Amino acid sequence: MWSGPTNLTDWVLLAQILTPLILLVSAFFAFQAFRINAAANKFVKSIDVIAKCSDRYDAIHVDRSSLDRWDKAAPGNAANDPRDVERVYKRFWALQQFQHDMFILGVIETEVYLSWMNHKVRLFQQNEVIGGLSFRDGWDRYGRISNQEHEAFVGLFNSLRDAAINRPGVSAEKVVEKLVADHRKQYGARKVKWFNEGFELVTAWGLLQKK
Repeated sequence: MWSGPTNLTDWVLLAQILTPLILLVSAFFAFQAFRINAAANKFVKSIDVIAKCSDRYDAIHVDRSSLDRWDKAAPGNAANDPRDVERVYKRFWALQQFQHDMFILGVIETEVYLSWMNHKVRLFQQNEVIGGLSFRDGWDRYGRISNQEHEAFVGLFNSLRDAAINRPGVSAEKVVEKLVADHRKQYGARKVKWFNEGFELVTAWGLLQKK
């Protein structure tokens, strides 16, 4: 039985045997560290995106609150400038479209996006008149028409509107849950894969730049 290296030749042979194994183990741990780092960076990015979406929503809500509650039964309440109403609605639907893209790319988790979409269904149900234009008409005029190139986004919100009108209350929430899950499954797989690959490449490049 071999008791260990006894001369230079044995040491060289042992080094030749162990070197690939050491490199393999080192590569494995380096890859695991990279995955952990990428996951952590992605989590931080998700929190940052959600915070920025919240800030944008708050800013839009401030402008929306400044619009008069237009009411034909109140002749002393002057109608808003249509340009101000258009500006608020366009900013609102642009934010929804951005959130949709971030959801499809996997930056925003399904649970978070689902809660947002349940809120949108309630807005469709209430159909509040904002600046002289109802919420549903605001979608048709400034959401649906302005985003014709975003087929997935338009399709989802058309379905949300239909669920709000045809299925009130808890029934609507169950429909929304299925809509969001099916939407992520249908449109998300390819884009999430593309996003993760790109994110890992960018992260890896950043790590190399620091060395």
